[in-house]
Amino acid sequence: MLNYEKEELGKFITLGAIAITLSLGFSTATKAEEYSVAVQTKLESISAKYPIGAQLSTEDAMFIAGNLEKANILSKKTKGFNKTKSKGRHTTKVAGTYYSNLKATSGSFDGDFTTTITTKTNAKSLKSSISHTSYGLRASKSLFVLYKGSINRSCSNLKKCTFDNLKTYSGIPVYANTFAKSTVISQMVHKSL
Repeated sequence: MLNYEKEELGKFITLGAIAITLSLGFSTATKAEEYSVAVQTKLESISAKYPIGAQLSTEDAMFIAGNLEKANILSKKTKGFNKTKSKGRHTTKVAGTYYSNLKATSGSFDGDFTTTITTKTNAKSLKSSISHTSYGLRASKSLFVLYKGSINRSCSNLKKCTFDNLKTYSGIPVYANTFAKSTVISQMVHKSL
């Protein structure tokens, strides 16, 4: 009998495989160098809740304004990282940089990082992604979702996955947050007696 488990941000749920997820986040202009897990989770939740063009609720707009600083005309934020996490038979290392760049009439986000399994066993799959959400300001001074998107990469090399992609968009971003994630999924066999 095959049983699978998934781990994401410290929570365990039955799913179908063991997954190691390393999640990192920053804003283009952040009040804290790195978010706490709670702030990062809330920012991702707000992003998922609204389609592009939708006005944020007062509560969500206050959270965004309270945790992200307004971008300047040429706000560029680069985040270097080197993280390691172990679960089951795998130890995974993610290292590199990712960034968000806001200009007067456009924005972009990019990543250049490598996910490596540092133990002898191969993974079932390796996936990396960067997600980015930017918020604009209407004449009524209400925040709305200007852009949201992601760049995803799945690798066939089951020991190492390199991510190097750029995405640009048009608009006048006021706030932005960017998250990078790498997920390693491996099969685990449980024997029942």
